[in-house]
Amino acid sequence: RHHSFLLVVDEAHATLVFGDRGGGFAQACGLGGQVDISVGTLSKAVGSLGGFVVARCESLRAIILNKGRPVIYSTALPIDCVVRAIAAVEVAMGVEGGRLRSKLQENVRSLVLLLRATGLVPPALAAAAGGHALLSPIVPLAMGSEEMATEASQFLLERCGIFCPAIRPPTVPRGTSRLRIAVTASHTPSQLQALADALMRFLEHKKPRSRL
Repeated sequence: RHHSFLLVVDEAHATLVFGDRGGGFAQACGLGGQVDISVGTLSKAVGSLGGFVVARCESLRAIILNKGRPVIYSTALPIDCVVRAIAAVEVAMGVEGGRLRSKLQENVRSLVLLLRATGLVPPALAAAAGGHALLSPIVPLAMGSEEMATEASQFLLERCGIFCPAIRPPTVPRGTSRLRIAVTASHTPSQLQALADALMRFLEHKKPRSRL
């Protein structure tokens, strides 16, 4: 505010996931009222289709509606997608939404702690899981090369029945390919343990074998 900047926050991975009513990360930090424009998607936690832009004041809303090409030249969402999105938001703002968010954080924290032994979890994330910080349900596992990431993804799917996509260039910089785990509130402790065990099996599989 001191420098009169416009604060735009991308809440794509935070909508319904963070905040006491699912309003996103800014809400969770107590800064929701200071965000000028919030953008997000209806296709992740909301489970529908499309996206949204929320403006703090009427003047910004008018600019977006009248000058924003993606808005002007987009067709309306199918009505069933709108109904589904509204229903998801209503659930997220209620008691059940709070329960699901708590369970999601519990699952993310449990998985990260299980995966620390693999050495693939970023140190900062592993440290955060031991405290009370909010954790993203998107857990990256650093694999380095594209080949390693692809092989790990195939191993998990073909041998363990676990879908865990490999993220490679140009999505991420060369040399930083990774597995991308999306944790949900519906995952069970046994499923999280199975993933950790499968990754340990893959790492064991990749160890050089002695010829003696």
